[in-house]
Amino acid sequence: MRGDLSTFIETYGATLPRQAFLPMLEAGIGLGMVNLLFSTTACLSEWERTGTVPKEQEPMPLFVDCSHGLDTKLRNVSKAAMSEALSRYERLPVLMMLARVLDDRVSHHPKLKNDLPPRQPDATAWLNLLGEIYRERHARSESILERLDEDCGRLADELDQAEEAPEVVRALRNDQINSALKLAEALVEVMGYIAQGHQFLKTLDSSLMPNRPNGLAFKRRVSRSEAGTKKAVDLRSIVLSHALLDFLVHRHLRKDGEARPRAR
Repeated sequence: MRGDLSTFIETYGATLPRQAFLPMLEAGIGLGMVNLLFSTTACLSEWERTGTVPKEQEPMPLFVDCSHGLDTKLRNVSKAAMSEALSRYERLPVLMMLARVLDDRVSHHPKLKNDLPPRQPDATAWLNLLGEIYRERHARSESILERLDEDCGRLADELDQAEEAPEVVRALRNDQINSALKLAEALVEVMGYIAQGHQFLKTLDSSLMPNRPNGLAFKRRVSRSEAGTKKAVDLRSIVLSHALLDFLVHRHLRKDGEARPRAR
C-alpha cells in the first residue's frame, strides 16, 4: 500500500491537476485500507485454524458490481459476496483479542520471556509461536493454557457474583473450548459491541466510503424479518467509482523512480 501510494504521488503529483489528483488519491487510500483489513482477517483466520501465519497473504475475494448498481443481478451477487466477507470480518475483534491474550501470557512466562522471537520488523515468527501454543503443539502449551483457564474461572466467578452476562459465564465454564479462545470471546463480549465490533465496522466503512463519489461501495438499508420482527440492516455492494478506475489505470501505467515500466 505504501509503495502504491508513494509511487502514485511521485509520478503524478506534480503533473495532474489537483481537482483530478486528490479524488484518485483518496480512492487509492480507501482501496489499500480495505485490502489491508480484509487480508488481515483472512490471515488471522488461517492462523487460528492452523496455528501458522500463511506464507503469502491473499486478499479476500469480492464480487464487483461493474454496472454501478444498475444491473439487479450483479448488484445482488455483489451484496451476497460482501455479506459473506462481512460475516468473516465480524470475527476480527475476537481474533485480535486472542492474539493479545496469548501475547500477554507468553511475554510474561518465566521459562519463555528471555528467549522469544522478535516482534519487529516481521512478526511472523512471533505469531507462529503463539499459534503453536494455541494449537497445543508447544512444550509450554499446557502450563500457559492452564493459567488462562484459571483466568476464565476467576472472570466467570466475578460476573456470576455481579449477576451479569450469564451467557458469558456459561461459555467461560465450558471445558470443551480452548481456554485462550473462550477468554478472548468473553472479553470482547463483556467490552460490548460499541467498544469492539462497532469500531471495526466503522473503520471498514470509513475505508469503503459508501455512497460517496470516490468510494468503493454502495450501502442500502433494507428491512428483514427475523423471529417475527422486522429489523433494519445495511447491505453493501462493491462498485468501481470513476476516481477508483482512474487510480487503478494510472497506477498500472506508472513508471518507478528509475523510469522503468512496472513488471506485470
